[in-house]
Amino acid sequence: MSLVSIPKICMLIIGIWPSELIENPVRKRLYMIHKYILIIFVFSITLSLTIEWLIIYLKNKVPQMFLSLLEFEADLKSSDDAEVKMFYRKILKNNRFVDNLNKSVRYVVFIDFLLNSANVASVLFYLVTVKSVYLFYAILLLSLQLLQVFALAWVSNEVKLESVKVADAVYESPWYEQDQKIKKMLHIILMRSQKPLAITIGPFKPMTAETAIMTLQASYSYATLMMNSYKDE
Repeated sequence: MSLVSIPKICMLIIGIWPSELIENPVRKRLYMIHKYILIIFVFSITLSLTIEWLIIYLKNKVPQMFLSLLEFEADLKSSDDAEVKMFYRKILKNNRFVDNLNKSVRYVVFIDFLLNSANVASVLFYLVTVKSVYLFYAILLLSLQLLQVFALAWVSNEVKLESVKVADAVYESPWYEQDQKIKKMLHIILMRSQKPLAITIGPFKPMTAETAIMTLQASYSYATLMMNSYKDE
């Protein structure tokens, strides 16, 4: 996401207005909104970069669990109890890692969700009230912000989808040909995999592709409120 964030910061810095252009009250209001967008964007970019790199790491780690399970299935008949136990511990360890990471960052993700909603709303308001000379800049800024929102939601959604494949792989394996001890272990893995691994938005719902739509809906509500307040004044 650095390719998205760096141009965004550059465009904001380049777009700061000279003092002689803000003598008009309307221009002064837009200037203050512009300053607000700059401060919030820089803060949210720091959060987004940290969260996105962690989720990308998870996105690469969860498919490794799935591939390991497929390799294990191929050698299931020749595997001894020690190999089965080692694989069993590996799956549970990876699950605990994702759960612990989610507990550590879920409230940060919630803050990032709110900031992204406020950012999109501010850019929408800026897009509606800006003069035509700044229209291209506003559209580009909105495009970069939307790209950041959808990229974060897509990567998080991939973590959830890949974790579901672990349960599918267990179900499709020749588990019925194994002894009772291996069946029990595979059954526990299957039960644990029924709850997909996910990064949640605070104590609320998991971050998925629907999260991007929720962000836009919240942003539209904020932008509408800002426009109503702007018209009343």
